[in-house]
Amino acid sequence: NQLWFTGEVRFNSVYTGVVTSNYDAQTGELAFLSIGLVQRIGNSWEIQYGVIKRTSIFGDSGLGFQMRTRLFKF
Repeated sequence: NQLWFTGEVRFNSVYTGVVTSNYDAQTGELAFLSIGLVQRIGNSWEIQYGVIKRTSIFGDSGLGFQMRTRLFKF
């Protein structure tokens, strides 16, 4: 019993905020949370910055940072 939520808010033509979360109904806890910002550069590139928090059923947790680049148009 896992519930996923994904949301996106476009601030302007350059910046978009993104949120993804996973709720485990059996444990009653948030198992995954990602909050990030997508930045468009010109007409071809996107850079996504984000913070990720993970929690396992064993009580372990982790915090991380991600950065992705994407060429989406030639």
